[in-house]
Amino acid sequence: MKRSMIFAALLMGATSAASAHDGNNGWVTISTFNLWSNTYSTDTIRIGAADYYNPAGAVCNNPDSYMVSSTISAEARQRIYSTLLAAKLANKSVRLSLDTSTCQEGRPKILNVMLD
Repeated sequence: MKRSMIFAALLMGATSAASAHDGNNGWVTISTFNLWSNTYSTDTIRIGAADYYNPAGAVCNNPDSYMVSSTISAEARQRIYSTLLAAKLANKSVRLSLDTSTCQEGRPKILNVMLD
């Protein structure tokens, strides 16, 4: 009985870690996220996740989600949205490259998205 309780606790810990970030040097993997095609009245793509990695630290004063950089080309932003949408529909994780020194609307700024 004791072993099964330990196993269950370990299994639950491994399951919750799957939805948490693994942020490292500007890169983070997210497996569960919400996707906005725009944010209210702006055309900024926004991603909500269970946990956030904020490599820019105190510079990003509102790290409640991730925002795709508005300084990259519209074509690149469209590709990023398409990649995020494909990952969301396929229930796949994505790797985000975040700016380590600046933010987008006070939130960690996404520069690139990679789908494994």
